Amino acid sequence: WAWNTFDAQWERGFRELQAYCAEHGAATPGSKLVTASGHRLGQWVSDQRKRHRAGQLNEERRRRLESLAGWSW
Repeated sequence: WAWNTFDAQWERGFRELQAYCAEHGAATPGSKLVTASGHRLGQWVSDQRKRHRAGQLNEERRRRLESLAGWSW
């Protein structure tokens, strides 16, 4: 249960990306990658880049993504 489902979904995506990065050495999943848990990680990453370009990604989330190895906008 979560107070804010949008925040919870973002956190899930970020955790999945962290795990991917730990396994593969870089935060560069293919655009169609679906994790073993069923999370559409490639689409999630694409959505973060779109939000960033549109100025809709807050500073904290931007910094967290940029802290991952291999992350690029």
